Amino acid sequence: THCKLVPERRPRKIINAIMGWWDNVPFRSNFLEMIFDPETLPYYGWLFPESPTRVNIGITYEDPNGKRNARDLFARFLDRQYKDRLKNATQVGAWKGHPVAYSYHVEGLTSPGRFVIGESGLLTHPATAEGIYQGMRSGMLAAESVRDIIVRGIPETTAMREYERNIKAAFHLSFLGGGLFRTLVKTPLLDWLVKASEQPLVKTATARMMAQM
Repeated sequence: THCKLVPERRPRKIINAIMGWWDNVPFRSNFLEMIFDPETLPYYGWLFPESPTRVNIGITYEDPNGKRNARDLFARFLDRQYKDRLKNATQVGAWKGHPVAYSYHVEGLTSPGRFVIGESGLLTHPATAEGIYQGMRSGMLAAESVRDIIVRGIPETTAMREYERNIKAAFHLSFLGGGLFRTLVKTPLLDWLVKASEQPLVKTATARMMAQM
């Protein structure tokens, strides 16, 4: 987020996240829970297993004015959503929080001698705050461009233009779709999808849509 290798400081938005770990929480194996809580919209909370006995629970939320207390917000979320399941659980370590920077604009990722990847280039998803895939994918594309320069003798400026094009092709549409999703979750459409998701066809379509974002 604060990488000094970024060639230019573009406008960015911030998503906040805080999470914790617990042992002995009842959970469904191989299943990710996403909770669209009123205090976190248009973002969400989650629970996913990290081992046969340990889960990660957290939230992402907006705080453009810097007035929300992350620990208080998370405590209320845990009380509303997981109070019963945490009764006999053991917290592991301390809660961890961090900001996630993002932008809808995929640009400014190169300068002489530099390829910028991952969150340093604001390549994080605006609807989910996820950045692992984007970091890995952009790293692979940057490595291919470096290979083209060193092995194939392609001019650096040409390889950099190709890298920027490939990054935009990989992420731009997904990021715009994430912006649309952020808008939709603030409407009654989300409630309709939750109710309709019990239908196998709708469940499958919704899962595919989320996977493509």
